[in-house]
Amino acid sequence: MNRRHFALSALAASLAGGTSRAAAQEAAPDKVRIALNFTTYTYLPIFLAVDKGYFTEQHLDVEVSQYQGSSTLNVPRLARGDLDLSPMVLSPGFFNQGGQGFNVQLIAALTEAHRGWNDTTWIVVRQDLWDSKAIRTLADLRGKRIDGVAAGSLVDYLVRIALAKGGIPLGAVTYTNKINDNASIYAAMRNRAIDVLGNTEVIVTQLEQQKLAHKWLTTSDIAPGVQESFLAASPQFIKGKRDAARRFLMGYLKAAHEIELTNGKWTNELVRTVVKWSGLPEDVIRSVPGPAYNSLGLKPESVDRQQKFWVEAGLVQTPAPLSALVDTTILADARRSLGLR
Repeated sequence: MNRRHFALSALAASLAGGTSRAAAQEAAPDKVRIALNFTTYTYLPIFLAVDKGYFTEQHLDVEVSQYQGSSTLNVPRLARGDLDLSPMVLSPGFFNQGGQGFNVQLIAALTEAHRGWNDTTWIVVRQDLWDSKAIRTLADLRGKRIDGVAAGSLVDYLVRIALAKGGIPLGAVTYTNKINDNASIYAAMRNRAIDVLGNTEVIVTQLEQQKLAHKWLTTSDIAPGVQESFLAASPQFIKGKRDAARRFLMGYLKAAHEIELTNGKWTNELVRTVVKWSGLPEDVIRSVPGPAYNSLGLKPESVDRQQKFWVEAGLVQTPAPLSALVDTTILADARRSLGLR
């Protein structure tokens, strides 16, 4: 082949490659359906990635719908394929679906207990009991009235772990799972109907600011390193749109890394993003010490630890193998695509 013929062939190949790339770019972006609770500020990386176009960069059309209440309510929607993605806490409901073969899997962790960052889940002590030093150690919880919000919730998990660490059986306290709305929380503290409460931000900071309760122990104190919430995917999405899942995680990781660089402190941009999505006033958001730590990895051992706890508590009858609950390969591919180890 002479030099001229080689050059023309190379040019033709380049033009053909450019045409195919242009056609790919003109193709409709992959739709990804995700449900979020807008008042949960720990979903900040997803909010940020939507606002800053990080998902659009990945040629994705992310359709966000809103839900209220527990993320576990989305398990049936994921199992049916009505949703592609949803945040997920590791309640007995999630583990029971794994044991029943519905194949909803975790593909990334969202939040993680991390020293130096403001954890989202807390145990608080009624202010007068704290001031009188009636409660200072886990042993002091014996005989107290304690509420852990909804049974099987992350808060319930934290409170039960705390009691176990203190060597206190549930029968040695008055333990309930019923104070789960703001009005009931404030009333219980004002009326001294409860001594100790497990709950989440931003409620615990507001209780402390109103001198109704003292923020005592957090996830980092009780269960250090535990991953608190995850991103769950439908089996249809994992099987049929695996590359779209990888690209979604690339957008998430880019936003999470930006938040990580703040070292747990609010920036004006992050506050504006949370205010926009949550509808909460700016002063309420700024009252929280900082954003949650958003994980860049997925620890199967954290999932296993929580499933074993609920099995021992008798709330999960048929434990599922980790392979049925967790898929780490999509996140690993996303990290490699971004040059992350």
